[in-house]
This record gives sequence, structure tokens and C-alpha cells, in this order.
Amino acid sequence: MRELSRKCGALLLCVAISGCTTMRVVADGDDAVKSVAARPVDGLTVGETLLLVGRDGKKFDFKLAAVEADALRGTVDGQERRIAFGQIERIERGHVDAGKTAGLIGAAALLVVLAAARSIGKDIDNMGPKPKSK
Repeated sequence: MRELSRKCGALLLCVAISGCTTMRVVADGDDAVKSVAARPVDGLTVGETLLLVGRDGKKFDFKLAAVEADALRGTVDGQERRIAFGQIERIERGHVDAGKTAGLIGAAALLVVLAAARSIGKDIDNMGPKPKSK
């Protein structure tokens, strides 16, 4: 039973840490991408990782260092880059989805409870009646 508890605890910890992320479009299309610099309230945050889609369709992860008037500055694969808004078709950011995360944790907890109930049932069956001694 103790081994099962450890495994279940490790499973719940992994699920809780992982969370569920959903990509959200920040800007899609020429005008929307160019307006990113003018929207500081709902704009981008320095240090966040973005998914940029170029005009050629290539996708790459971009760690944002600064939003300039006409470009984004940051790193791609450890290399410093400055990418002009004219080269970007779409900007997306990862967002933790609380509903999906809660559902995943709830499902994992249910599996833990079912596994524990099964284990306890087997322990009770193994106890059974003791043989009579002569």
C-alpha cells in the first residue's frame, strides 16, 4: 500500500506541474502584427516565449527581449535576432488553460482513488479466514 501511495503521489505531482497550455493568437495578419508595438496594455511581455510564423510559413520559438517600433528583438535557438514586423505573419503565445489543467488533475486523482480502492480490496481478500490450528 505504501508503494502505491508513493507512485500515486508522484503521478499527481507530475500532472500538477505540467499543466495544460493553449496557444493564443496575439496578432494575425500584417496590420495586427504591426500594431503590436502600439498596444502596451495587451501586448507582449519581455522574457516570454512566443511562436512566430513568418511570411514564408516557417515557425520558430522566440524569446522576447524587446518590442521596438518596427521589430521584435530576442533570441531564436540561443542566437540574438531582430525580426521586422514585415517578416512576421502571426504571433502566438502560450497560455495556461485552468479548465484543462483542473480536468487533468481531477482525472489523475480519480485514477489514484480507483487504484487505491483496488489495492485495498486485494489486501482484504488476502486476509481471508485464518486456518484453524489443531
